Amino acid sequence: MQRIYFDITDIVTFARKNSRVSGIQRVQARLVSLLAEHYGGEVIRCVYLDFRRGCCYECSAVGLFESQEFSSEDLLAKLGLFAERGFLGSEIRKHSKAYSRNRLVQFFRKIYLRLVAKISPQRLIAMGVSAPRTGSMCATVERKPLCQLPVGDAVVLMGAQRLHRQVRRLVSDHRLRGGEVNQVIYDLLPHHWPAYFPSRLVSKYRLFLRQSIPMVTRYICISENTRRDVEVFLHEHAVYRDAVSLPLAHEFAGFSRNARDGKATSQSVARVLESTFILCVGTIEIRKNGAGLLKAWQHLIHRLGDRVPQLVFAGKRGWLTDEFDSLLSCDVALANKVTIIETPSDADLAALYQRCLFTVYPSLAEGWGLPIGEAAWFGKYCVTSTTTSMPEVCGELADYVDPNNHEQIAAVIERAIGDDAYLLCKEEAISKAHLRTWSDVAEDLFSLVRSRKIASAIALS
Repeated sequence: MQRIYFDITDIVTFARKNSRVSGIQRVQARLVSLLAEHYGGEVIRCVYLDFRRGCCYECSAVGLFESQEFSSEDLLAKLGLFAERGFLGSEIRKHSKAYSRNRLVQFFRKIYLRLVAKISPQRLIAMGVSAPRTGSMCATVERKPLCQLPVGDAVVLMGAQRLHRQVRRLVSDHRLRGGEVNQVIYDLLPHHWPAYFPSRLVSKYRLFLRQSIPMVTRYICISENTRRDVEVFLHEHAVYRDAVSLPLAHEFAGFSRNARDGKATSQSVARVLESTFILCVGTIEIRKNGAGLLKAWQHLIHRLGDRVPQLVFAGKRGWLTDEFDSLLSCDVALANKVTIIETPSDADLAALYQRCLFTVYPSLAEGWGLPIGEAAWFGKYCVTSTTTSMPEVCGELADYVDPNNHEQIAAVIERAIGDDAYLLCKEEAISKAHLRTWSDVAEDLFSLVRSRKIASAIALS
């Protein structure tokens, strides 16, 4: 029986440091879960590095990501990798960032919380720090060491960072013996747009790309724009590899299309839902262009005054946000019109999508643009960028702006605010449009990998 092995080391690595996952890890978990549900654990397998033992393990993909909302704690416990100390440290860091933007205050808050954890752990919950639900170090899924992959089986590398030495050795051996190795590519942004990322991340990402070349037989890219970028990269290195596109979904998993009955699970989101607001979903970092959106809001405040809706950012804080923070600290009128909801739950995020006036996503560069499609899933219109892959997500259903033109961004948003008929027309078209589900993406991924395996088997015969 031919199997497909999905490397989930990237998800495990992220889960060890974060209680919630970002967009890339969310995509990985969802696709593996859907394929396991459809084809079973004997066909869909997972491989990951056990960091403590220093070797790779394999297990069935069934049940690994069964929770509707991803839980790092649950995943690590199932794999026998859960460490209470690491989980607590992650929760303290998250709480400290939410407590204050001042790094010195965050530092002393962490020290204080660690002291509380030693003296009176039960107090942490009352202070808003999540406590681990389980201290089990025993794996709850059947797993076994994996020293070599069967040649007839395929591997799908789902991470976006350099493979750990043990995983790289396993995959390289598979490739040298004639096995199929697929690499999912979400974007080449650190390579093409290094100014938007910390230098250490750029260096690591470029190393990841170079090291992938001798191991990979096919690159599976999440957009046509990303596929073209991969082909340019391969041409620069004078090599040929198959590169195909696999567009992602619009679906917000776990919630019905065009739903409007979402309810907040936190007080901060409940307060937002009582107001008229425009929503921007995504990590707060330089590439997402939050500073550019704030400048557009300054134009709107100047022109419309109090009639400007609240601008709500929903997402965790990232890197290189000095300009964003400076704009808010120096402009009181602007700060009063901005609300930041850090790391909202899926239920809270769905409620924000459903109840917003519309969404805005003026990112400078993307590999796909999940929030554009998620807004459409709830029948919501989006103002987004003309750059990179973003026009691929919703086509004519969205409106597009130059992300560097703050006045243009403000003008398009102002039209949507002031023209109810135009906004209603857009929403009606969105609500009736054909949108991709994650099941569609999973089936397409399975077909791509299987078709390559079948072609290879025919060639060998």
